[in-house]
Amino acid sequence: MVENGRMVSRALAALVLTLLSLAAQQWQNAPAESAGFSKQRLEALTPFLKTLDTTAMMVISHGKVVYEYGDVSKISYLASCRKSILAMLYGNYVASGQIVLSKTLRDLKFDDIGGLLPRELGATVENLITARSGVYHPPSYPGDAQDSAPPRGSC
Repeated sequence: MVENGRMVSRALAALVLTLLSLAAQQWQNAPAESAGFSKQRLEALTPFLKTLDTTAMMVISHGKVVYEYGDVSKISYLASCRKSILAMLYGNYVASGQIVLSKTLRDLKFDDIGGLLPRELGATVENLITARSGVYHPPSYPGDAQDSAPPRGSC
């Protein structure tokens, strides 16, 4: 089961990177101000990013690139990005009302491998996409901080 989880994680990561790469080829640059951003504040990120172990960063608003740092065409290893990317993809569906963030796993009649505790069924969609669900199942991929997670059922 763990090996299947790893394969799914790798396949999802490869799909996301491929989709982002294809989308990046279509994105056009736009002035930061046209998207409601401050050009000066975005440019102030550059010195800070240079202090980090960061290869690249891109800010996109409504399909327009408003800030780029580094070589955004270079494929880099990303850790713990799956939830963040999935959360970003929810935006339009939340705005249109197709996804209701306050719905609980119980409301959605959702279950998980190994089952969920009654308190875990009270986790909302918002809790899940912000990684604050209180559901602490064993990881499907090594490298997380499972050893520092609270015991199952404690949150």
